[in-house]
Amino acid sequence: MGEQLRAQPAAAAAASSCSRLGGLLHAGRPPPGQPLANGGCGEAPHPLLLRTEPPPGHGSPAKKCRLRRRRDSGRRHRPPFPWFGMDIGGTLVKLVYFEPKDITAEEEQEEVENLKSIRKYLTSNTAYGKTGIRDVHLELKNLTMCGRKGNLHFIRFPSCAMHRFIQMGSEKNFSSLHTTLCATGGGAYKFEEDFRTIADLQLHKLDELDCLIQGLLYVDSVGFNGQPECYYFENPTNPEQCQKKPYCLDNPYPMLLVNIGSGVSILAVYSKDNYKRVTGSSLGGGTFLGLCCLLTGCETFEEALEMAAKGDSTNVDKLVKDIYGGDYERFGLQGSAVASSFGHMMSKEKRDSISKEDLARATLVTITNNIGSIARMCALNENIDKVVFVGNFLRINMISMKVLAYAMDYWSKGQLKALFLEHEGYFGAVGALLELLKMTDDQ
Repeated sequence: MGEQLRAQPAAAAAASSCSRLGGLLHAGRPPPGQPLANGGCGEAPHPLLLRTEPPPGHGSPAKKCRLRRRRDSGRRHRPPFPWFGMDIGGTLVKLVYFEPKDITAEEEQEEVENLKSIRKYLTSNTAYGKTGIRDVHLELKNLTMCGRKGNLHFIRFPSCAMHRFIQMGSEKNFSSLHTTLCATGGGAYKFEEDFRTIADLQLHKLDELDCLIQGLLYVDSVGFNGQPECYYFENPTNPEQCQKKPYCLDNPYPMLLVNIGSGVSILAVYSKDNYKRVTGSSLGGGTFLGLCCLLTGCETFEEALEMAAKGDSTNVDKLVKDIYGGDYERFGLQGSAVASSFGHMMSKEKRDSISKEDLARATLVTITNNIGSIARMCALNENIDKVVFVGNFLRINMISMKVLAYAMDYWSKGQLKALFLEHEGYFGAVGALLELLKMTDDQ
């Protein structure tokens, strides 16, 4: 379910970005005949299993085969490095990468050069080409995953650069490394044939909503480097006193999970393995950006939000007070409530007086209000009082988060609470990584 891209002015920029991002496909299991770098989950492998040459007396093919089986059995519960999880959305590809920090001297000696290269490349850069971004502020440090300690990195790049990414995988012969690629999102299906025919790679496709929930629960359980992952806005109906506060999500069920990407999916989650998709909407983040590009001439999500921050939506929207002259008291409608989104635009005089910033703000408020209205009705129908909003539409989008917090609180008379998460749009990719770590070499 799509998300906003950072910048993609032209196809050439996408190719340039992905030509560097193609470096992601440089690592994996050592080629056949070379020793494996990683031991299995649990006990460390015996030093003999890490030698480059077989020990004396073990030169026969049969004994080499036995050594290889012993080596493999010691690590069968841990996939070979590198560890990636991918969420290929309608607008953004989200990639999470686990950087091991507990590499032993023996592993360092045995590690293939391209595995060292990829680790250095990913962790020493914050940008890859013009549009690939590593969100350094989201890095999770000192995690233990599948018995290994390390850091989890979060990377995004435009989905329109996906074909170049796949082509680079072919050029670098990534398929020879036998690394499993766990991917979710619509692109895991859309690009599956391209991965197979161009790069000779088989994707392990995963359901995006399963990955979303699993990734969210995992990240919330480990926390955000000692701080809570989840937060809300206190006093959302009072702009002067509204402030961000941490929220404990230890008892998350039931929760309404609103995933805002290019479009919107709304889930009622009753337990880790029990959820249903209640409904969705085609009016999501992709709608906001698409309309802003048409109405204002902007090119990027960041540019659209910057314009919206400077605009006044009341110059574009018709309010209750524009119709009633004040509040509609009988039904508790404040005069400041929007009665008709873009309602003023039927007037030529109004159209001539507005700015592009006003249009951007009105577009953002319109999309956000629609999402909030649908979410509130779903929460009431499902009798759920915790509404969790995620997705890259919320990235650097404080306006929408505060609008959603206000709407949930005001229209429910304080009965509904809007909750948000720091890693907004990356949970699907994290869920894909978790599935990779569940796999064994025998699968």
